[in-house]
Amino acid sequence: MSSPIFNEMTDAHGISRPHYQAFDNWLKGVSADTVQVKQTEADLIFRRTGITFSLNGDEGGTERLIPSDLIPRIIHGKEWAHLEKGLVQRVKAINMFLHDVYHQQLILKAGLIPAEQVLANAQFMPVMLGLDLPHQIYAHIAGVDIVRHSDGDFYVLEDNLRVPSGVSYMLSNRLLMMRLFPRFIPSLCGASGRALPSVTTANFALGQLGRPAHSGAAHAGAFQQRVFRACVFGQANGHRTGRRLGPFCAPR
Repeated sequence: MSSPIFNEMTDAHGISRPHYQAFDNWLKGVSADTVQVKQTEADLIFRRTGITFSLNGDEGGTERLIPSDLIPRIIHGKEWAHLEKGLVQRVKAINMFLHDVYHQQLILKAGLIPAEQVLANAQFMPVMLGLDLPHQIYAHIAGVDIVRHSDGDFYVLEDNLRVPSGVSYMLSNRLLMMRLFPRFIPSLCGASGRALPSVTTANFALGQLGRPAHSGAAHAGAFQQRVFRACVFGQANGHRTGRRLGPFCAPR
């Protein structure tokens, strides 16, 4: 009977996968106590630096530590290259969909998506109808949640086009791992995320409407968990951070 969970580290025979071999050798050479000490240290750093979150609907607003695992998920370079192509294609398709919704609405006229699900949606903005955006880009950054199925393939759980909040946690976790294991973790990091600031800044610049772009990271207040996300992401991109006072629409 096949396992309902895909084992990232070892195959069905318990043999370490090639791209996990170095890590597996290292892990076998340290004691369980050492791993526990490092985990406790990681939790303490997360707590001190405010890397926490709260659940929607939690009336008490209890702040929880971001779950962290010292065992990294290592994706083989060839596998990531294939996955990256699909993700890029997906985000392009999403932008094309949004452009169509605010222009010809061909996808709605064809009945591929019920029109009421789009036009009656609280997030639909009639003020955007007919507005041409530079390069037809509506989502400059997308956070696509992917999961690995027991069959070994990746599937999309959901698309996040609002804000790339998860990026802040990823960057913080990567820095933390490098701090805890300075001699080992850097050797595993191929796509390290260091290019993220330049890439996102370039994407923001694509959205400017004929004049120099001024970008920033907004949050809802100092006692909001999103202040951490905004600050980390903003600082990584060289943006200013500040409290969002409310929505506004500049005249054309």
